[in-house]
Amino acid sequence: MVWIQCCVIEINVKKQGEHKILILGDSHTRTLARRLRDLLTDKFEIIGYTKPSSNIVALVSNTYQNIENLTNKDVLIFMGGTNDVHTNNLINGLRYIPQFVNKNT
Repeated sequence: MVWIQCCVIEINVKKQGEHKILILGDSHTRTLARRLRDLLTDKFEIIGYTKPSSNIVALVSNTYQNIENLTNKDVLIFMGGTNDVHTNNLINGLRYIPQFVNKNT
């Protein structure tokens, strides 16, 4: 399923599994959820949020409902920063990642 909502594309390759993989990222993660689904067994539920042309601040400032349901058996993949590097703003963007982690753990 693919939903477009506020410039965020949610790709839900949903099969109930023992483990969840949640992917948050810019346009470089667009097909990652589907590719992982092809490589992994049915023990994994894979959900991908892709926000094209986003910087780190935009990615971590969204509220993703699936984060609160993650356990120590699950994985969060965060891929971003390309647009921060392009605008020489990487150091500023990296400051927001620890805040994001603290808020969601």
